[in-house]
Amino acid sequence: MKFLRNILQLILIVIITIGCKEIANFLNSKNWTIAVTIIYVGILVYILLKDLFIAKRKDKMIRIAGEEGESKVKNVLKSLDKKSYKVMSGFYLKGNSLTQELDSIVISKKGIFNIEVKNFSGNITINKSGEWTRIKNNKVETLKNPKEQVERHHKVIKEVVGSEVKVVDILVIANNKATLSIKGNTNFKILLYEELDEYINNYKSDSSYNMEELEKKILKRKTGDSSIMGYKEKTNRTSFDKIVFYTKCICVASCVIYFLWNIIYKFN
Repeated sequence: MKFLRNILQLILIVIITIGCKEIANFLNSKNWTIAVTIIYVGILVYILLKDLFIAKRKDKMIRIAGEEGESKVKNVLKSLDKKSYKVMSGFYLKGNSLTQELDSIVISKKGIFNIEVKNFSGNITINKSGEWTRIKNNKVETLKNPKEQVERHHKVIKEVVGSEVKVVDILVIANNKATLSIKGNTNFKILLYEELDEYINNYKSDSSYNMEELEKKILKRKTGDSSIMGYKEKTNRTSFDKIVFYTKCICVASCVIYFLWNIIYKFN
């Protein structure tokens, strides 16, 4: 569907170019020809940049939704006993092989809780194959499985505190309009945000760790506050998206050159 839409846009660019060229050739007035040229160029620029503007708007919506979700989770984590749990939120952690932006971690004697926040809404289903789908406004859409993101965060925490330290991965859905249906196994716990504090408090661990030592190791590798450095998660730009954009640029440039050459030839 996406491929077909872009093909139709390229065809539309060619049709608009031919149509505007014929209109410009029909007009005898130089001023009217200039007006047609300005309108023509404006239409092509709109077609070329429309998808970029939409992607930028989507990035902004993702950032706002992410900030709202993280704020809800922070409020829930405030209820944890400060003597038993140390909460750190919104920072970058530098490991031996990678640096990652972490939403929140909770340091305790039981280990470290690695908390990834998603502000998904709608009816979310995770099937036996690990595929995520969502029904929202009567539309079914596929969601990207956050497994790889959670695993990267898990890895960087392990690199910092040591492989022997228990790291508990939790994905939190921080939206009041979300429902969950988990039909398959996942490598991490998935919770609605109001369930988070109870899960952490009731979690049983076979090991006991020194909270102060774990905190020191984290602080030593903490590289910045993500609220200052900027929200990192954005819409993924695939190779296909880049190829389509460059193809449109070449098509628009070729059509503009063809159109302007005809206009110049007409008045010469």
